[in-house]
Amino acid sequence: MDSQANDSSTYHPERKRAVRIRNLVKRYVLGGGIDLSLKSKVMAKLKGQKPDILTVLNGLDLDLYGGEAVGICGANGAGKSTLLKIIAGIIPPTSGEVEVEGRVASLLELGAGFHPEMTGEENVLLNGVLLGISEKDLRKKMSGVFRAAGLERFRSTPVKHYSSGMVQRLAFSIASNLDPDIMILDEIFAVGDIVFQRVASEFFYRFKALNKTIVLVSHDLSILERFCDRVIMIADGRVLLDGPSKMVTHQYAILYWQSNEQIGTPEEERYFLTNRGGDQRMRLAQLELLNEKGEKGTIVRQGSAMTIRVAMESHDEDLSHPVVSVRIQDDWGEVISSLIYVPPDERTESCPESFHYDLVFDELLLNPGHYSLQVTLQTRGGWILDSHTFAESFIVLPREESEEYEVYLGGVFSHPCHWVTGI
Repeated sequence: MDSQANDSSTYHPERKRAVRIRNLVKRYVLGGGIDLSLKSKVMAKLKGQKPDILTVLNGLDLDLYGGEAVGICGANGAGKSTLLKIIAGIIPPTSGEVEVEGRVASLLELGAGFHPEMTGEENVLLNGVLLGISEKDLRKKMSGVFRAAGLERFRSTPVKHYSSGMVQRLAFSIASNLDPDIMILDEIFAVGDIVFQRVASEFFYRFKALNKTIVLVSHDLSILERFCDRVIMIADGRVLLDGPSKMVTHQYAILYWQSNEQIGTPEEERYFLTNRGGDQRMRLAQLELLNEKGEKGTIVRQGSAMTIRVAMESHDEDLSHPVVSVRIQDDWGEVISSLIYVPPDERTESCPESFHYDLVFDELLLNPGHYSLQVTLQTRGGWILDSHTFAESFIVLPREESEEYEVYLGGVFSHPCHWVTGI
């Protein structure tokens, strides 16, 4: 597994890149009341004094694309909020390249970008100007902004008299009504009541459908799994892991357990990543998907044949043929189906060093979408030899005859049936 996303263009090669970041570095000089004059710097150098520098981001590379929702997770102090502020143009980087295409709207700290002495309407004008929108256009959208926030009565009220929830609703309404290209959200679902969170969810999906880019920071892994196509884990100022939301959040949970429960774990092993379990005496060597012609590939059409070839290698001559389970998971990591093969009783002899099982689907009934596979090898007694999460992913295309119809297919599989008219 490649822990550093050096080029994430493999995610959306056909989409326009919205943000490009290369070798991003951000440092802060710690300590209050520091004299940064030339004289003080020379004197400090002569005395051998060195400034206390905190490196928050350290050579970070990242690509974001139009239409994708990207989640960012990581421990406190990992550099998540700093990264968002740099993308939003609030603070400059120390070094590195940051290219942003389009207009950026951000919801970071509560009340950021608001002047407490100004009225709600004046703050809308201020925020709109910062986004590059003319005052004429802002006046046209003003009523919609306050209506969406439920604050029509408070247009002329100074923001210092707003409650925290009112401030957050107004900020969110401004961002959602002024049509930015990139939306940056920091723990947006952690504030507000249930009505606000529902409005935020509806906006989230509507904004994404318009092919806009969303960057969401949250410590709630379930929110990242629910809303994001892709999640990035940041540690020590770098991208530690970049991949499907369920996979990255799963790894983040493992790392949390490692750092908090395994007392005495060496610092250099704190970020050990793995999506494998078991004692590895026998392991999955390769997982291949074959279409109806026996050709390798990860794209299959609904209703056609598909074979999952599970190739294994054994490192223990005492092991017999294993019990193999294959789990099919949807985009959110929910298990759609578990398929298990238990070798017959006569196959208790030692298995060869290399062998494979074929799981054959004569007619694949999964609805169109993205799916992933988890493979587990175990002994007849239940001892786990290898458990490989997200071992492979594949795409199911619609049946050819249904491509001419734009019909939403709910559920996860297409049940065989036929229609009988009563005419």
